[in-house]
Amino acid sequence: MFYDINSLAKINKDGIKNMDKIKDYHHYKKNFIDKKDRVAKCEIYVAELLLNSEVKESERESSTIFEMKHHHSTAQFARILARRRNLPIDICTIGALIHDIYVIKTGKYKNHAHAGAEMINEILNEIR
Repeated sequence: MFYDINSLAKINKDGIKNMDKIKDYHHYKKNFIDKKDRVAKCEIYVAELLLNSEVKESERESSTIFEMKHHHSTAQFARILARRRNLPIDICTIGALIHDIYVIKTGKYKNHAHAGAEMINEILNEIR
């Protein structure tokens, strides 16, 4: 079953009002994935960072909804490109998922590539 995040979330100036409803329908449930699936663990990690963020929506440079869509679509493109170019799909997908990790954690884009690089080892160790 597919649920559109836009129809589940009502956004006001302070952020997403019914984020708990999104979490109820969120399709990355920890108890349903294979513990060895690093890609799914990374997807869960990134999604939970966004869904549980303490950064107010009004302080983000992009909305939480945009970031959810962006991280999902970037991962899809990475899978497609990896298949077409005979590259390891899991590594390409994980790279795509964490490429904006600084933005996901802080809501800010300035110097996000360099600042995010410092956070990546922590994530990779956690999803091992």
